[in-house]
Amino acid sequence: MIPSRLTPTPTRTAILAVLLTIAPVSTVIGQSLQDEREAFDYARVLFSDGLYDTAAEEYRRFILNYPTSERLAQARLKLADAYFHGGKLSEAVTAYQIFVDRHPDNIEVAAALRNRATALEQQNEHERAASAFTELYERFRTGEYAVQDLLSAGTNSRQAKDYLGAEQSFRTILTNHPSSPLIREATYNLGLVLTDQSRDSEALALFESVKESEREPDALLEIGRISLAQDHLPKTEQTFSSLRKQFPGTRSAQESYLVLGQWYERQAEWKKAIQTYDRAKGARLDTRYQQLAILGLARAYRKTGKDALQLYTQFLKVYPKSDFLPDARLGLGRSFVDQEKYRQAIDAFKRLQEEFPKHPFSVTAHRDIGDVYAALGSPRLALAAYQRHLDQDPPTDEASVTRLSMGRVYRTQLAWTDKALDILRDLTNSPDPEIAGSAQFQLGQTYELLGQTHLAVREYRNYLERHAGDPDAHKAERRIRYLLDFAPSAPLDHDLIELIGITSGDVATGYRLGRLLFDRRHYDEALPHLEIAAGDSAFADRDEAAYLQAEALLALDRQSNALAGSSPANQSRALSIYQSLVDKGSSNRSDDAALRAIELKHAGTDTASASARVSAYDQFVKTYPTSDRLVDSQLHKGDALLVLGRTSSQHIDRALKSYRAAAKSSNTALVEKAQYGVGRCLAIKKQYAQAENALRDFLFQYPNSKLGEEARFQLGLILLERGYLQSAAIEFADLLRSPTSVDLEKSSRALLAECYFRLKDYASAARTDESLLNRGADPAVLRRLGESYAQLGEDEKAISVLGLFTRKFPSAAGADTLSFRRAELLAQLGRTGQAIDVFDRVAANYPKSPLKPQALSSVGRLHFEQGNYTAALTAVSGPASQKSEGIDELRILALLRLDRAKQARKEINSFRKAYPAALEAVARFEVEEARVQLRYRNPKGARKKLEGVVKNHSGTAAAVDAEFFLIEALERVGKTDEHFAALNAFVKNRKENANWARANLDLAEIKVKDDDYVGASKAYLNALSGNLEETERPVVMKMLYEAHRNLRLYDSAITYARNLIEAYPHHPLAQGARINIGEIYSEKGDHRKAIEEIRPHLTKLQNDEWSSAQFVIAKSHHDLGEYENALREYLKMIYNPQGSVNWLANAFMGRAQCFRALGRAREAYAELDKISARFSGTAFVLQAEQMRAEMDKELRRQ
Repeated sequence: MIPSRLTPTPTRTAILAVLLTIAPVSTVIGQSLQDEREAFDYARVLFSDGLYDTAAEEYRRFILNYPTSERLAQARLKLADAYFHGGKLSEAVTAYQIFVDRHPDNIEVAAALRNRATALEQQNEHERAASAFTELYERFRTGEYAVQDLLSAGTNSRQAKDYLGAEQSFRTILTNHPSSPLIREATYNLGLVLTDQSRDSEALALFESVKESEREPDALLEIGRISLAQDHLPKTEQTFSSLRKQFPGTRSAQESYLVLGQWYERQAEWKKAIQTYDRAKGARLDTRYQQLAILGLARAYRKTGKDALQLYTQFLKVYPKSDFLPDARLGLGRSFVDQEKYRQAIDAFKRLQEEFPKHPFSVTAHRDIGDVYAALGSPRLALAAYQRHLDQDPPTDEASVTRLSMGRVYRTQLAWTDKALDILRDLTNSPDPEIAGSAQFQLGQTYELLGQTHLAVREYRNYLERHAGDPDAHKAERRIRYLLDFAPSAPLDHDLIELIGITSGDVATGYRLGRLLFDRRHYDEALPHLEIAAGDSAFADRDEAAYLQAEALLALDRQSNALAGSSPANQSRALSIYQSLVDKGSSNRSDDAALRAIELKHAGTDTASASARVSAYDQFVKTYPTSDRLVDSQLHKGDALLVLGRTSSQHIDRALKSYRAAAKSSNTALVEKAQYGVGRCLAIKKQYAQAENALRDFLFQYPNSKLGEEARFQLGLILLERGYLQSAAIEFADLLRSPTSVDLEKSSRALLAECYFRLKDYASAARTDESLLNRGADPAVLRRLGESYAQLGEDEKAISVLGLFTRKFPSAAGADTLSFRRAELLAQLGRTGQAIDVFDRVAANYPKSPLKPQALSSVGRLHFEQGNYTAALTAVSGPASQKSEGIDELRILALLRLDRAKQARKEINSFRKAYPAALEAVARFEVEEARVQLRYRNPKGARKKLEGVVKNHSGTAAAVDAEFFLIEALERVGKTDEHFAALNAFVKNRKENANWARANLDLAEIKVKDDDYVGASKAYLNALSGNLEETERPVVMKMLYEAHRNLRLYDSAITYARNLIEAYPHHPLAQGARINIGEIYSEKGDHRKAIEEIRPHLTKLQNDEWSSAQFVIAKSHHDLGEYENALREYLKMIYNPQGSVNWLANAFMGRAQCFRALGRAREAYAELDKISARFSGTAFVLQAEQMRAEMDKELRRQ
């Protein structure tokens, strides 16, 4: 029976149930897909319209709502892009990282990583950015932007001050991507990194190689900067001139004016700074650089006392929206202060603070406002302004300046000495010598204000000891002199003195009061009382009063001179009084007055005045034979005779006689002066032993004498003259402790440096001379300091100091010698171009110098050593060159190197006639002629000539050179045995010759061909110990460790490879050595160490180098029995094939061997099949078939 269609069977019922269930689900899924697409498209439209924040929110919602969507990866990337373009960089960094982590195989991973690194860079997280760009390069080193990524890694490393990382990045570009269009950019940036590390010479070479590139003007600017740092001003000016001519209008050309102007500012050469900024103003620079030039010119104007106010005013009118307005407004205010326009100054500072409240110059302006109020005599307003500055938490040095100003206001305007002392004591320990010195000086002033004379003198002497080169040093010296000799000995009640003077009409009382004031050094108050007494004819002591009146007048002059260096104003009046007492004759002060009159009448320091004084003192003895001042006259006469001793030694004998006569006096004070005079005379007479004894006796008997410093100085001079350098140094060093005279301190310091220099204690000599530099350049100091630096091996400093000498004192005695010495140092440092320039200037600037021939010869020699024989010939052939043996020899050698043999032979004939004794030079000519023959393929002729040199000039350096070139001649004529014997003999016997290293390399080459690696190793070691070019050393070191590797001396091979890496860490061969060390460990059987050595360097390799290193790692795991690890490492070679395709075959074979060892035969066969399929007809297939046969046997046995 056929069942009815309408009758539902169990099967049909089940199907219907399923269909009814599926129908609504399909509808829901369709609706869901439509919502998903609409949500994604909506976010994409928002992104396209630049509504990044809203788009980011929509993408974030999409990711939450559709976690299984096929568009999820794209949504995550777009979310990160929205954050990135919307300026939410932190969120972008996180979002990009999530995208990369969740979708590592997405095609957009590289772009995501690049944007992440860029976001980090824009956040100034340069260290993380450098790491991110480096990771990007390592993952996609064959990508289109790989070199740009590595360049960004380097620039960010430099920003993070990771100079080693930056250098490594840039050098990788130069080494691995030499054809990249970014090679010049990398070279330039590498130069900047080297400059940051003060490796100027290396940087200079790189900058000079940046040619025909958009970076060329920037490189020229950096060349100029380095030349300034190397004190090579002519090259700087030449470079900047070329820069402005070749690339006018570029940023670098315009900046060159500012670089040079700022350098002149740092050198305090204000006139040249003004000239440079003036040229910049007239050069039509871009607005920014024009503004900087005007501000620089204004700064220089202020330093030279010119009116900068007009410049600042003009700047503010012309550039009202300049980025440098704060600088201009601060300068404007300070210019008003310079002109004492304080109201306008405060307005300028206030406006600066209103317009730029957070700018550092606005913070500084608080102190400037305080200085203005201090100048106006408003201490409380000044202190309030200073405190506002300190409340802004300025840098330590700025805060110290402000506190110093506060201390000055406390002392000078408020007399709050306790607060002043607290501040000043603290600031004397400031690391800034300018701050510490000013505080030390003000400390002395504060104690002086308190009337504590002994403490004031102590602080002034401390100031001279520590800061004798500061501007206030002479003022401190005068304060010491005033306090010790002229300051009132006790305070005075002026009201009481005035009352006594009014109430007392008695002349005698007034005289006593005047005398009391005189004794206490109140000379101005004593004068009226003494003048009244001296004018009263009835007063018995009128002569005494008149004498004291004259003494008070002179004391006021000396006091004024001590305080301010003023000229005497009361001498004529005092002389008139003394002369009246002398004319009177009967006064008991006539002889005292006569001595004073002699001093005043003949006060000059010239020999005529001294001669007049001697005659006057002789007349004094005749006029006053019984005077108690005869010893004084003898002392003064001795002093005058010392002045006359400049013209005749006879006067010294007379002075010595006078001093010795005075030394017999019973007056201790006079004996003290006389004994010092005896020591001076003996020293002048060069009776040093007696003078030394006299001065030592003086210092022992009078330890507290005011003449003690001068006596110790003279003693130091004597010891220096006698060659007792250590003792002299001790004396001069003692003088530097708490000195009272600036000039004596400076002379003592200079002579102490000379002692150290002669003792060959160059470090101490340099340190001492450095302390003298801030007092102005002195030829003797610069000469000694330059030589000290040279002896210490600090050639860069020596070059700088000697350059300063020749620039400041081009006409000083010995300037040619020091300029020549500077050129020698430049040549030693390998700065050949600069050395040639300086030698040229020696010859041009000092045409009569005996060093001129040597300078020209040096120019030629340096060109000759560089292989620039044409320039060498020009240097020694010009009209300025003088005829000499050295120059003529160099000229002939240059002709021969230029293959101008015919002209050379004529010169040689002339040379023989002119210098018949110069046989060795003639021998050198013959050697060079032989080399010409070798170059022109005439080895037989060369051999004959060289053998003649060896025979006829044996024992000379030329003969040894001939032996070396004879080796080449023998090889070329086919005398193999003779060639080998000659080479061995040369290596054995001629170690001192410059060609010995080259001979060893030739010998090593032969040994390697004969597989004699022991002999080759020895030859390589010899070459390294000889005169080998620096560029050749890494190559030889590589051949040395390879020889030991071939000998299976693995430990020594590794040691030599590490020596190469240590000596030349950035050389291309160093990277290969790092890999080779791992390979050697593998050959040695230390597979674990091999892996550890190679793995860190894999990311820096590519092509065959990478595949070779990766194979060693895989093979090492294999040999260790770590087959799973080995399989993984071999797989990397398959998925990332680099270099030769043979590495794939090795990887397949390695995997097959691993599978075989693991007992996974089927997989091993599969790997062997790949070899057979892809490498048919090669040895790899034969190896695979052999392994297959071995495996088949093993399976049959089972």
